[in-house]
Amino acid sequence: MKDITSWVQGLSDPFGTYQVANVKATEGQLLSHGGGRTGTSGGWQIVVVWQSPLMPQKHITLFDGYAHITSTENNFDITFDGFQTVPNGDVKANMIMGSLEGDRGISRNQLLMLNTSNTWEPLSTPIRQPNNFFNSSITTHGSDFLDRTPASSNTLGYDASLFDLDNKNNSLITNNQTSATVRMTSDQEVYGLYLLGMAVEVYEPSLHSLDLYATPSDENPRTGETVQIYLDVANTGNDNIRDLSFTTTVPEEMDFIGVEPLPSEITYDFNTITRVLTFNIADGLTDVTSAPYTIQYSVRVKDDAYFSSIPACTFNSESQTLATYMGEINMTQQVSNSSFTFDDCGIGNGDPTSIVIHITDVQAPVFAENLPGDITVPCNGVPDAATLTAIDYCDPNPSTTFTETATNDRSCETGYEITRTWTATDNANNTFTHTQIITVIADECIMDEEPPTFIEELPEDMTVDCDAIPDAVLLTAIDNCDTDPEVTFTETATNDRDCTTGYEITRTWIAV
Repeated sequence: MKDITSWVQGLSDPFGTYQVANVKATEGQLLSHGGGRTGTSGGWQIVVVWQSPLMPQKHITLFDGYAHITSTENNFDITFDGFQTVPNGDVKANMIMGSLEGDRGISRNQLLMLNTSNTWEPLSTPIRQPNNFFNSSITTHGSDFLDRTPASSNTLGYDASLFDLDNKNNSLITNNQTSATVRMTSDQEVYGLYLLGMAVEVYEPSLHSLDLYATPSDENPRTGETVQIYLDVANTGNDNIRDLSFTTTVPEEMDFIGVEPLPSEITYDFNTITRVLTFNIADGLTDVTSAPYTIQYSVRVKDDAYFSSIPACTFNSESQTLATYMGEINMTQQVSNSSFTFDDCGIGNGDPTSIVIHITDVQAPVFAENLPGDITVPCNGVPDAATLTAIDYCDPNPSTTFTETATNDRSCETGYEITRTWTATDNANNTFTHTQIITVIADECIMDEEPPTFIEELPEDMTVDCDAIPDAVLLTAIDNCDTDPEVTFTETATNDRDCTTGYEITRTWIAV
C-alpha cells in the first residue's frame, strides 16, 4: 500500500491515465499444498476519496492487507464500525473491493453481509452473482469497466469493483445502526482479498465552512464609512442543530454600530470592553428542514486620525466568525469557522472576512535619490541639474517637476545666484519640495587676493579697572567676491585674570 495523495494533489491536472510499473509477476506453474494447480494473478488499484458540498456526510473505512480464502480456510469476517446511520429514511452505502485469483468458471465463492435479521445475506451486482462474486472482472456500479488498457472483460484471475449496496427496505443496514459485518467465504474457489472498503451515510449536523459565509457590503470602504456585515447560515447536515451561537470580535479599526432587525429566535450581545459580538440562536431555527437565514450587523470604519501613524494608503481589516453547536441526536460539541472565499468545489476555505480600508492619503512623496546641497562654484563650473525621481506609498507613479531661476542675468563679470527647485506631487496633491542654491562667483574673484574688511569701527587698546572690562564687540565683514565672509573671535588673558595683580586681555577678530 502506498499513500499517493500528495503526488496527485501536486499535479496541475489530476485527470488522466494512471499506470503502475514493476508489479511482480510469477511465471510458470504454481502448485497448491494439495498438489493441484492454483494459478497466479496480479493487479493494482488507486482508491480516491473525494468531497462534495452537495452530498450528505459519509463515514468511510478502508481495510488493506491480505485475507486468503479457500474451501477449508473461509468465513473471514471484517467489521465496519465507528458510525451512526441516519435515524430515518433510506440508508445508503457503497463498497469497494480488490482481490486476486477469483476464477470466472469456478463458483461457490461469496461476499456476505450480516443483515438486520442477523442472517448472512450474499451480496451481488448484475455482473457478480451471489454464488460467484469473485469472477475475474473489473466492474463499477454493476457494469464492466472497460475504459482502461487492457480492456478485457475477463481479467483471468483479478477482481476489482465499486458497487452500491442493494439495501432495499434497509434490510442490510438499518436506521441508527453503528456497525456492519462482512464475510468472505468459499467451499470451492481459492482467492485472496487485499482491499475492502465501505462508505455509509451517517447522522451528523453540519455547519461547515460552506454553510457559514461572512461577507461585507463593501470590501473597499474609505475611512469613516459604514459597512454592513452579512452572516449567511444554512444547515446542510442531517441532524437538527442545538445550542447554536456565533461569536466574532469587532476589529479595533472598526466601531460597532448595531444589528439589523432580527427574528425573535435570535438575540445578541456586544461587550464594549472585549469587543466580542455574540449571537445566540434558539433551537428549531436551524433544523434540517429550516430555510437558510442571514444575520446582518453594521460597523463603521474609524476616521483618518486613527490611521495617521500608518505609512500606507490601505489597511487590511480581517475578522472571523466562530460557530459552536451540537446536534439533536449527535450531541458532540462542534465548531465551525466562517468562510470569505470558496474553493473550486464550492467548499468554504475557512478564511477570515477581509475588508481593505482606503485611508485618506496625507503623506507626501519623497525623492529616491540623494538631494543636491547648496554649493559655490566658478562661472565655468556650474553642474547640470540632477534628475530626481519620487516614490509614494499610495501613488505608484508620482510626478516630478523642475524649475530653475538665476539673478544678474547670469553675468560672469559680477557673479550670480541660481535657484533650482524640484517638486514631487502624488495623485492626492500632496507635495514635497527641495531647493538648491548655487552661488556663482564673478570672474574677477576667481584669483581673489584681497582680504575682507570689517564693517564696524574697530575697538582700540585700552586700560580699565578690573570691574570695568567692556564686553567684546560683534564684528561683521564684507568682501568684494564673497557675499558671506566668515568672522571668528578669540580671547585670552594673563595672570589667571587676577584683579589683585592685574592682567592683560587679548581679543582677536579674524575675517576670512
